[in-house]
Amino acid sequence: MKILDAEDGKPIANTRIILPNEVIYTNDDGIALVPEQAKNLEVSKTGYQSEKLETIVPVLKLKPLYRDIQEVKIVTIDIRKLLEDVNRSYTKTYYSKPSLYNIIYKEKNTYDNELKLLMVADAKFGRNPISTIISIN
Repeated sequence: MKILDAEDGKPIANTRIILPNEVIYTNDDGIALVPEQAKNLEVSKTGYQSEKLETIVPVLKLKPLYRDIQEVKIVTIDIRKLLEDVNRSYTKTYYSKPSLYNIIYKEKNTYDNELKLLMVADAKFGRNPISTIISIN
């Protein structure tokens, strides 16, 4: 199976192809070895529209996603002034002493047997404990 950009026809590397029991990625030439009997595929890549297929096709063209931007402002920045300011106030603005953090991070991810992602993070920064639990289905 070969995955191409619908606009310029160039191969799309690292495209994810999700089969019912495995995940396959395309190589630099946009090619992935997908079993011929494969059914119910989902093809996706960041920046492109995802496609769901009942059966495999030899060549698939993915359409790029576009976002509408409300306004673009172009401004000039004096980088010399910015770097001089950072150099002058570095010790006041940025913390330069070594730090030790106590963080517990756990992640679980399954596919066929559901759950897909569960992340638990506990951290203590100074006297402020932070706990985070994220579950995505």
